Amino acid sequence: MFNSNLVNAADLEYVACGNAEGIPAAVPQLISIVYTLLIIGTPIILIIFSIVALLKALTGGSADDIKKAKNKLIKKFIAAALVFFVAGIGKFVIMKAADASEKDSVSACLECMLYNSGCQPSTGGDDAYRA
Repeated sequence: MFNSNLVNAADLEYVACGNAEGIPAAVPQLISIVYTLLIIGTPIILIIFSIVALLKALTGGSADDIKKAKNKLIKKFIAAALVFFVAGIGKFVIMKAADASEKDSVSACLECMLYNSGCQPSTGGDDAYRA
């Protein structure tokens, strides 16, 4: 009646992030993938679409269309650079906002969540959820 392929809560892997424990191992992996796609994928997609629009304008031959496409390309380059700067500034602000006693914990947690490295094995989450 029950599917034997279901995952038992006791079989899940957990990691520790700084002082936080019991984080499912899939959470840092997922956050790392999303962060990497945001930081790398967004600028690449913005620039590729802008270059395609510029090439279309160049093949059209209209000076006005070329000028508009060129301006859009410049704006998307700026937006792509802002993506990098916002991510860097966000990490900088988080590190500066942490107290001296929390610096190592916050640094370890950022490393674990954003890059999926340095995560320490943990004993698991709340015992109430264990089977």
